[in-house]
Amino acid sequence: MLKNKLLKTFTAFSAAAMIVTGAGAATTITTFAAEFDPTYYATTYPDVAAACGTDAQALLNHYLTYGQKEGRKPSATAAAGEAVTSVKTTSTTPAPAATTTYHDYAAGQLSTLRAASGLGAVTHDKNLDSMATNIMNTYMAGGDVNAITNTMNALFAQYGLNYTIGGFTCLQLPAAYAKGLTYEELAPVMMQVAYPRSTDVLGHKSVSALGCHIASDAAGNVYFVFVVAGR
Repeated sequence: MLKNKLLKTFTAFSAAAMIVTGAGAATTITTFAAEFDPTYYATTYPDVAAACGTDAQALLNHYLTYGQKEGRKPSATAAAGEAVTSVKTTSTTPAPAATTTYHDYAAGQLSTLRAASGLGAVTHDKNLDSMATNIMNTYMAGGDVNAITNTMNALFAQYGLNYTIGGFTCLQLPAAYAKGLTYEELAPVMMQVAYPRSTDVLGHKSVSALGCHIASDAAGNVYFVFVVAGR
């Protein structure tokens, strides 16, 4: 029986050995609100609007970083401090081009989150998608994802990737919360869920590339693997 949890690990590679520098405890993902309403949030909390303006992304970042911990409400129908799975579309958040993939959404969201901490942007590396798929197969089969830490050096060599550091984050979203949402909608939101819990991986200063893979099982549960790397 697969557990609803977030697993994270960070591996630093050297010529002699791999050194695990940021393994963390599992985190259960529980209840989610239907959406984050930036108009409601800015109107209800004028102090936030004064600092962030009306930009939907800035308001969402504030909620994820501060508002949720402070017990603010993300929308009129949500509970105080409730987490979010989607963002209400407003005139300040134009729809992206139809050709944008969930990989691009994830990379763009990670770049935004890193920028808020003064870190560099990441680009989507399709080669890392293959590694994410490899990790996903282990994760969905109920295997020990942490064991991949011991083989990541081999995976980098297998895919011919010239990176010196790499890490990954795995999440499972229960079917009840994923229903009706596309991978393109889920990818940036789950990145927002993962980032504050995995800053030692996703927020590492040397990270410059991202790959990811998303898949669903027969019950509708959705699995996410984000792989990052750098030099």
